[in-house]
Amino acid sequence: MLIHGGCMNVRLRKRREAVTEEALPKPEEPLTFMDKLDVFAYSLFGGISSRVARSFEFDKYLSRAGIDVSPTLYAARALLFTLISTYIAYMAITSTILFAEGMMVKILVLIVASMIPLMTLSFFLIYPSLKASSRSKDMEHELPFFAAYISTMIRGGLSISAALERLSRIKDLPGASMEAKRILRDIKVFGKDPISALEDSVKEHPNRYYRDFILGYTSTVRRGGDIIHYLYSKTEGLFEAHAAMIKRIADKVALAAEVYVILIVLVGLGFYIFFAVSTMMPGQTASPFSSIVSLILFAYLLMPLLSLITLLMVDAMMPKMVIPINEPNKTLILSIPLGIGVTLAVLYATGGWSFIQSGVINRYTVVSTIFALSIGLIALSTPPALHYSLLAKGIRGFEDDVASFLRDLVEVRKTGISPERCIIYTSRRSYGRFTPLVNDMSKLLSWGIPIRRAIERVISRTKNWFVRVLLTFLAEAIDVGGGSVEILEALARFSFSLAEYEKELRARIKPYIMMPYFGALMTVVSTILIVYFTSQTMAILPSKPPITMEEAVFYFSTSMIINSWLIGLVAGKISNQQTMAGLTHSTILVFTVFATLAIMNAMLFQF
Repeated sequence: MLIHGGCMNVRLRKRREAVTEEALPKPEEPLTFMDKLDVFAYSLFGGISSRVARSFEFDKYLSRAGIDVSPTLYAARALLFTLISTYIAYMAITSTILFAEGMMVKILVLIVASMIPLMTLSFFLIYPSLKASSRSKDMEHELPFFAAYISTMIRGGLSISAALERLSRIKDLPGASMEAKRILRDIKVFGKDPISALEDSVKEHPNRYYRDFILGYTSTVRRGGDIIHYLYSKTEGLFEAHAAMIKRIADKVALAAEVYVILIVLVGLGFYIFFAVSTMMPGQTASPFSSIVSLILFAYLLMPLLSLITLLMVDAMMPKMVIPINEPNKTLILSIPLGIGVTLAVLYATGGWSFIQSGVINRYTVVSTIFALSIGLIALSTPPALHYSLLAKGIRGFEDDVASFLRDLVEVRKTGISPERCIIYTSRRSYGRFTPLVNDMSKLLSWGIPIRRAIERVISRTKNWFVRVLLTFLAEAIDVGGGSVEILEALARFSFSLAEYEKELRARIKPYIMMPYFGALMTVVSTILIVYFTSQTMAILPSKPPITMEEAVFYFSTSMIINSWLIGLVAGKISNQQTMAGLTHSTILVFTVFATLAIMNAMLFQF
């Protein structure tokens, strides 16, 4: 009895300690730097920030953007950063006036510094609109998959809340997952009923297609209509709209590629001609194009900037339907010392470094620098390009194979066997590139692993966005609906639609992959020819030109090699929707441009 009483006392004491710990207030998490900055901003501009928020309608724009920040706090943050940028601009202007020499420098610094506070305030004003546009675009790309998933789950007997709960855990649909989390927050935290939470979530949503889909669903539920029929018919309509959207995206990307090539070839070539003639012809020192500084700014700043802008534009246009492969980014960073080291080693080996140190540009300097820069860029690009190729191997070309697998799975399921036996049976067939994944699923199921875990393991082994989404849908359909024929048949039908849209997007973009190659080679050949003909004309004139022929070839050749490397990134972005895929194109382009320059320099200038 004493032992029993002692045990009871120990249990009661532990229970009292647990209750006491629960009753005591938990220590709050420490404030981050941004939290402290927000507190300071609100304490400094608390009064005026509310009026600023009302004047610029921050509540409306923040709600559309999905930014969960108080409008007053956002306005205070904007005012604080504008004040800081104003102080920085004031210090820059004061230092320039006191210590800088030259009126042009003072005017330039005054103009640039005075724009800093305006640009800071403009950023805070524009950022919600940019965020809303990004939110709308992400949801527009994922809306057919969102509708197909909700239709499949509700057809399997789940409520809309349970369907959204499952959707919020799907990482391959980040936009739809985030919208589901917002709706679930209103349901669980604020106590709203699911229908009201759905309606409130789309009141200020920037995408009208998503808003129409949700409001149509809630209206069908309120009036007691056929929910399944509405969801399926609406999903089919969304897939048709998705096909039209893919055509528009392909047209925009094609237009961007055409404009880019026009700018690279025509505008770039035109300026190269201006600089070649103005810098090499005597008596042109008063021309704005005759300055070597202007030539360097154009060749090494403006042209690369044009490629980077095109890269960002294509990235904004393309649908986010790929799993990013980030590992080659680290390889690229680690390859930077390799590229620099190879460039310096080649310069030392060819004797070009001594000429560069002396500041004399002659034929040896031109040949050595072109060769060293080309080899260095190839050394920089090759390791991450190989790394990306190994990781991306087998990612594309799954669409038809996955759709065929799901169609066969439906036909076998109609015989009445379990979903597990269906997958094992269908693994006897060949599904192209998808066959290894089907065989892996079959082996895992034959070992007694549950079907959901088997599918999740296969999903973790591939980076193909299409395969991951459809296999996730398959796992959810079997988990919720028991793998009923109706649900699997709907999933197979949706997969065929997705496969056709993916193939159409690639087919429409594929012809434009070679356009950057055409632009780079056309610019190289035309520019070198212009330099050659200008040098021949210059040779018969008695006056001395601003720069020599060797200097002109040096500046133009090195800049075109650098620009060709960036053009390759644009080609990769157009073809594979990933910038790292362009490193292979960059390597090929750098080698091609170098070979073209070497042949033309040897034939025309005897370098």
